[in-house]
Amino acid sequence: MVTKSISLFGKELIRVERNRAGVFSYSFLDGGNDFVNNERYLELSLNNPVLMTIVALRSRLYSQMDIKHVNSKGVVIENSPYVNLLNTPNFFQSKEDFFFQQMWFLSTAGTDFIYQKKAFTNDLPKALYNLVPSEIDFNEAHKLSKFIVTEKDKKAFGERKIKYTLDSTTYELSLAELIPLYDLSNGLTNNAFFQSQSRVKGIAKILNNIDQNIKSKNV
Repeated sequence: MVTKSISLFGKELIRVERNRAGVFSYSFLDGGNDFVNNERYLELSLNNPVLMTIVALRSRLYSQMDIKHVNSKGVVIENSPYVNLLNTPNFFQSKEDFFFQQMWFLSTAGTDFIYQKKAFTNDLPKALYNLVPSEIDFNEAHKLSKFIVTEKDKKAFGERKIKYTLDSTTYELSLAELIPLYDLSNGLTNNAFFQSQSRVKGIAKILNNIDQNIKSKNV
C-alpha cells in the first residue's frame, strides 16, 4: 500500500492510497471540523496555481457587477442608501474589493458570512464585512436539534454566539448579525441549514494530481 496526502495547517486534507493492484482510493479527512475543511480549501486556493487562476477569474467578473436599486415598477431609485452602502461597504474596501473577496470565499469555502455592523436592529448597517472562513469558530452554535417554526425559535437561534478572531483578538458575534450567502445551496448535507458545501471537494482529486505534478518537476 502506497499512501500520499495533501496537508494544510499541519493536518491532512486529502489522503491518497494505492493498493498492490494499482487502484487508487481518496479519503477526505474532516478532522472533526463542522465546516468540512472549508477553511483549508481557502488556503489551498491561495497555493494551487490552477485553482487560484480559476477562482480569481470568477471573483474578478463578479466584482464588476453593476448594482441598481429599483422600485416595484422597475424605476431606478437614485442615491439609494442601500446602493451607497454596497459601493462603500466599509472603511477598507471598495465595492470591487468587497465582492471580489466575497466570491473568493464562496468559491472555496462554499459559504460567505457577512457581518453587518448596526447601531440599532432596524437601522441600515453602518458597515459590512466578509468574515474570513478560517477565523470563524461556530462551536456548534449553528446546529439544530429541532426545526425553527415560531418567532420565538427564530429569536433564540439568532441570539446564539459564534467566535471570530481578528488580529489575535476574539470577538463574540450573534448569528442574527450575520448574513449567510451560499455558493451551491444550504442544507445539502445533514444539519447544514447554515452551510453550503465547497466546490473544491469535488475537484480534490484533480488538485492532488496537479500538486504532485508540480512537486515532481520541482516548480
